[in-house]
Amino acid sequence: MSFHAFVLGIYLVIFGAGIGLLEFQVPPKTYEYASFLFSFAGRGVFYTLVGAIMAHGGFIRITSGLLIFGVGIMYIVLDRIPGIAKPENMNVDALSMGFDADADIDNEFA
Repeated sequence: MSFHAFVLGIYLVIFGAGIGLLEFQVPPKTYEYASFLFSFAGRGVFYTLVGAIMAHGGFIRITSGLLIFGVGIMYIVLDRIPGIAKPENMNVDALSMGFDADADIDNEFA
């Protein structure tokens, strides 16, 4: 494995972990530093970038890169369709959203 492939792999793991985290919990400073992830177009451009970075090498990398690239294109198309509401994890109000085990337990037994 070359150094270039190693560095790209590290970036892809960081990008993937960041997107995965945003599906379950929105850290407080996310909107300040990565506000583009709170719109369909911004998230779509980010996905197409990650897909383009992945789409070289072996069959599995090309296939997964093209799949992620396609998801990015779909996000961009969703941005252009009026009436499509953003999911909770893409709303700016979701900055306080997350899993707080104590709050869930308190609300469940209240």
